[in-house]
Amino acid sequence: MILNLSILLTIIAFLLVIIKKKEALYFILPYNAILDSLSFFTDKGGLLAIIRGAFLLAFAVYIIFNSKGRQKVLVSILLFSVYTLVLVLFSSDPFNSLRFWGKITVPILYFTVAYNVVKTSRDSQRLNISLIIVLIIYAITTFYFNFIGVGEKQYGEDQLMDTGPLGGATFTVFSYGLLLVPIFIYTKTISKMNALWLVLVSVFLLLFNLSRMPIMAVMFGYFIYFIHSYEFRNRYLKFIVFIGLIMIFTSPFYYVILKNQFGIREGRYEVESYETEDRFFETKIVFESVFSFKDPIASFFGKEIYNSVGHWGEGRKRGIHVDYNALLHGAGIIGLFLYLLIFYKMWIVYRNARKRRGFESFKIFNSAFVVIFFVQFLISVSGQFYVLTFRTIGFLYLGALLSLINQKNKSTNPQYANNTYIKRK
Repeated sequence: MILNLSILLTIIAFLLVIIKKKEALYFILPYNAILDSLSFFTDKGGLLAIIRGAFLLAFAVYIIFNSKGRQKVLVSILLFSVYTLVLVLFSSDPFNSLRFWGKITVPILYFTVAYNVVKTSRDSQRLNISLIIVLIIYAITTFYFNFIGVGEKQYGEDQLMDTGPLGGATFTVFSYGLLLVPIFIYTKTISKMNALWLVLVSVFLLLFNLSRMPIMAVMFGYFIYFIHSYEFRNRYLKFIVFIGLIMIFTSPFYYVILKNQFGIREGRYEVESYETEDRFFETKIVFESVFSFKDPIASFFGKEIYNSVGHWGEGRKRGIHVDYNALLHGAGIIGLFLYLLIFYKMWIVYRNARKRRGFESFKIFNSAFVVIFFVQFLISVSGQFYVLTFRTIGFLYLGALLSLINQKNKSTNPQYANNTYIKRK
């Protein structure tokens, strides 16, 4: 039943591509969110995953090859994609490596998709609405999973909240939603009242799960907003203070529950706990293995790409979690270099946009790009490489924001006077 429903949803998605063409992009995120929820009850690596991956890859390739512009970032993306695909051929389990290659490569391609599709005010609003729909779907399914008791309790049976359809990564998606609220308001996608409800629900979910990385990502992101944008401090700081006051005044209703939840995870918030983390030892082992150059070929080109279980640290059965470690082990120094090259090229495009006239007039969009750009580096430390929906959101917004920044800069010139983006005062 679930598989049939998923196939029907994919057929509808194909029809939307045929009818709407590029505008079908705004169906991609809700499509992913629905399938995430359905796949929770099916084999996550089965036929459903193959159908979904094939559709997402086909749509990305279709948009890229039917776009007039070609930007420099695409070359770096293709270099990384082809290089890692070749390495898949040398894996002891090529099918497993290929499956994870798709999860990692497809989201990156959506940077180029968004860059070529999201050009106007209406485009940005549609993308924002699609993300808000995702947040609503995840919120409903998370509460539902907790109600029927089918979610995963990552830190013991005493944990208050089960995870949602993406496991722990569900809450990282909410961190992106919170970081993009200033954009939702700025583009008039939702009213400040609706934004308030969105923030309160998201904060509630983050607090009652108490997963460290989503909370750190939100704090780090808003710190960047604060130091990077006068417009943010002037326009949105009061809104944040208001939300803080609401949380303080309503704290008697949830303080005891939150205290109990913190008690379950208290040790994981201590500085010393990071030194005993599996990720800490994982990093030490991977770095020693790669940078010792005892096996030069493995150091430069990696081994068992995206197939680390049982193939690292003297046969450890726990897969490599940290994204950078996964690349170093599987794709070597060259693979990590090519991956970071993609972001370097993004930053070059952004830096060039800063030099153009009109940049300072639209600081909130530029700040949002910087926030998502750096936050994704932080989140990669926790290991989100294989979470397709979450990474697709990040790359979609990096591409969309960079495209909108360029469109805004162009609109300051007479030849772009009819650009449809709203310039707000």
